[in-house]
Amino acid sequence: MGRSWTNKNEMTKITYTIETLYHFSCQKCKKWWTIGDPFWTSYKTMTCPHCGKESKLERTGITPGAGFSDEK
Repeated sequence: MGRSWTNKNEMTKITYTIETLYHFSCQKCKKWWTIGDPFWTSYKTMTCPHCGKESKLERTGITPGAGFSDEK
């Protein structure tokens, strides 16, 4: 197997994006799901896609961005 050498002037870019995901857990059926669409945040209730139970939304867990900063 040979090595592949690249001239610095010919270096390609690696691009990336940041994605925000919201994870939900149903207290009735204990199953979970994820939504990446921020437009649901105006909802007061949500229906579990697994069991169909409509429930009030309550945020738990970490604060968004907590512990993920490059700042010292």
